[in-house]
Amino acid sequence: MIETFDNVRRDFVAQNTAAVESNNPLLEAVRLEKIHGVGNVWDTVGLQDNFEVRGFMAPFCTVTRKSDGAKGCVEFQDRPRFYFGFVAN
Repeated sequence: MIETFDNVRRDFVAQNTAAVESNNPLLEAVRLEKIHGVGNVWDTVGLQDNFEVRGFMAPFCTVTRKSDGAKGCVEFQDRPRFYFGFVAN
């Protein structure tokens, strides 16, 4: 069976939701930084400071990095809301 893009997105959302270990934003930020590296995890304000959001379709946002104009995407989780894993394209 061929997976549709919507099915793949739903799987990513489910995986991100299941991976959340704490509703405490500080603890969750530490967990994500262990995976993605310090400086590669942003709350909403941090995302807005560092990127221009071009569009989103959960759990992904297309963005342009403000520091160098690099276009790419980040992934996000809902609660607590964090963005991570910038990949330039």
